[in-house]
Amino acid sequence: MFLPYSGLSGAVAAAATVSLAQVAPDQTVVPLLRQGRERIRQGDWAAALAVYQQLAERTPNNGAVWATLGYLHRQLGDGPAALQAYQQAVRLQPQNLDYLNALARVQAELGEWQQAATTYARSLRVNPRQVTAYLGLAAVQERLGQPQAALATLARGLAHQPQSVPLLEAQGRLWLHLNQPQPALEALTRAAQLAPRDRGIQRLIALGRAMQGDLPQAKYLLSQALALQPQDAEMYFQLARLQEIGGDIAGAIATYTQAAQLQPARAYMHLGQLYMQQQKWDQAIAAYREVVHREPELALAHHQLGLALYQQKRYAEAESALQTAHRLYRQQNHPAGVSQVEALLEQIRQPAKSKMKPNKTAEPPPPLPYDGY
Repeated sequence: MFLPYSGLSGAVAAAATVSLAQVAPDQTVVPLLRQGRERIRQGDWAAALAVYQQLAERTPNNGAVWATLGYLHRQLGDGPAALQAYQQAVRLQPQNLDYLNALARVQAELGEWQQAATTYARSLRVNPRQVTAYLGLAAVQERLGQPQAALATLARGLAHQPQSVPLLEAQGRLWLHLNQPQPALEALTRAAQLAPRDRGIQRLIALGRAMQGDLPQAKYLLSQALALQPQDAEMYFQLARLQEIGGDIAGAIATYTQAAQLQPARAYMHLGQLYMQQQKWDQAIAAYREVVHREPELALAHHQLGLALYQQKRYAEAESALQTAHRLYRQQNHPAGVSQVEALLEQIRQPAKSKMKPNKTAEPPPPLPYDGY
């Protein structure tokens, strides 16, 4: 798990609001500035970038212009260019927290984890009360494999901001990741008291209860939360998973069916797997057909559909589905999937070579895990 960055998007976007005062007294650039701000308002990033590149040439010592260039490069997906622009903004305004945090965010996105940690630490030396920087630093430390350092960072943040819901939630998430439900629930309970209608926190509390073995309480909490927020798909999936763990397969199917109203492809993937486990091949086939209709590039769905058709001895249809899965797995560089599909296709295409009795079907390889979908 990687702790989420929270509150960073606003800080990054703030860099794109260069005021007229920031470019005075050079009034020749005012029309360019107005044009650039209008392009940003319209979401025309490429046009805005061209304008701000002109502004940077005319006002090379303006940190706000460079920060805006970083923002625009990032919107256009050019991480290295965004990095260079934010570095220049920070060189010009080394105490600007928005620029420091934006630079750290881009460094993390580029995999420069240690540099990102250094930049976040520098930001916190300027102002040790920033929730954004504590969250970012903890996220980077966890990514570096330093969960204890991340916990210490979050504790430092909470010492400055004890009522911060994002810090408490991040602390609870990290304790859950470390398989420590009790301290996780302590942090998450405090967060829930401050934000009683936060759905994400309620999901995490339910997960903590489940980790403690209290499945009834976990399911109750999720059911209560769903009554308040019936459009929260994640709660349906988490509740259904708890029902699966508890052996309530019928309940899980009913919950996934409800989730299908919100996230149909994902829900039908889970439904297909449950029907497969129960050897309800027709229902499994119908579920996987729904998935491939909605997500035609999802190799796993074609694989599972082929497997279900194979179990029904519908070999021609199974071969067609598996050939599609094989092509997609190859395109997506998934050797395990390619190998499994090839093994199953071999069984379909060469039944005469099988040494099994004529009335017995070869046992196919198990399907790939689906939980990550």
